[in-house]
Amino acid sequence: MKTQSTFAVLYWLKQASAKNGKAPLYARITVNGKRAELSLKRKVSISDWDSGRSRLKGLGSGAKAMNNYIEQVNARLFEIYQKLQNENRLVTASIVKSHFMGNGESRHSLSDIFEHHNTHMKETLRWGTQKNYFTTHKYIFAFLKQKHGTTDIFLSELGYRFIIDFERFLKEQKSMGNNTVMKNIERLRKMVSLAYKMEWLEKDRS
Repeated sequence: MKTQSTFAVLYWLKQASAKNGKAPLYARITVNGKRAELSLKRKVSISDWDSGRSRLKGLGSGAKAMNNYIEQVNARLFEIYQKLQNENRLVTASIVKSHFMGNGESRHSLSDIFEHHNTHMKETLRWGTQKNYFTTHKYIFAFLKQKHGTTDIFLSELGYRFIIDFERFLKEQKSMGNNTVMKNIERLRKMVSLAYKMEWLEKDRS
């Protein structure tokens, strides 16, 4: 897993949803340039908001309470990020958000399905075939590191665009012919199909 990443949180008002002079408060989590927006379930007076400080103006009890809440959220988000980093786990903005909301532990990543496949199929697949899956896994990790700044991804984040971008990445590799590219894509598709059979992907998208 990637051991170093960039992390930032910006607090802002969603003024497009403002009503009666108040707007919903959001946190924008950024990890390695990728963002996730988190609703903080609070509404703030637009006239009292200091966008430069990302806090409320003034020293009144209401402003102090809201600013303390933002500080608590900020501390919790940073704690989650640090914990994931220290455990050498997958860190993305969406994962930090998911853990903050209390549902991060139930989700599965692409590495999970590869590990499941490699563990349970080693008795039925020839070593040459197993080795090919290890190679595909290696290329996927390299692709994620280059294009997304990490080496894993939630199954719920997989889609047609991911496969197309991965295919383009493989074609950029020197000495890799079209047949080899298609074989790697086929193995990835089998992993996605296995995720559906395990009900991991359907659960993650629910």
